Amino acid sequence: MIFRLGNITLDIDIEKTAEFHAGLQTAAESCGCVGCRNYDMACSSFPEAVREFFSMLGMNVRKATEIISWNAEDEGMAMHYGGFYHMCGKIVEGEEVWKDDGKLNLLEICEGYSVGFTTEISLPEEDLPQPALQIEIFFHGVPWLLDEENPY
Repeated sequence: MIFRLGNITLDIDIEKTAEFHAGLQTAAESCGCVGCRNYDMACSSFPEAVREFFSMLGMNVRKATEIISWNAEDEGMAMHYGGFYHMCGKIVEGEEVWKDDGKLNLLEICEGYSVGFTTEISLPEEDLPQPALQIEIFFHGVPWLLDEENPY
């Protein structure tokens, strides 16, 4: 299915992506660190626009390939997360997220939640269907929900 998202056009195989994501673990299951466990818990509190965006592409927002806990925000009550997910598809038109001039080509889903797309796949799963894309996330203000202190 063709998606025009900001200044990029993608051709995403939603069914293959959904089938692929069904077999993945959540960030908390695959890593288990405090940052990933919080991310996993916080996914259900993401703005509806974010949850709908991932669902529209056939992806489970809880099943990231890699989550990076950048730093605490709001005196430890929130987090800045980066990371990436894999999906089945290709870029039809537009620039990838990592531009040669050092700037990022990002699509803001809603305030604090931006994504970008690349054909450079990091940590590819063994059964990742081709062609594949990587969606990079830049999420700010993600609430700290665990009952333990935020170490970041």
